[in-house]
Amino acid sequence: MTFEEKCELYKTMRLKKIKAKELAKICECSSSWISQVFSKEEVQLSQDMLDKIIEYINSK
Repeated sequence: MTFEEKCELYKTMRLKKIKAKELAKICECSSSWISQVFSKEEVQLSQDMLDKIIEYINSK
């Protein structure tokens, strides 16, 4: 996922009022890790985690 795609996903997340804490619960990681994923280009998610996040965001 490119940084631009991450930014778009983050924008969608914020518009739907989804917090990093919710995504962290789904991915079983810390909310600070989720924040780093969206703020740093070099931090990447596994495809499985990414699919879970996208599915959750789209379901809201």
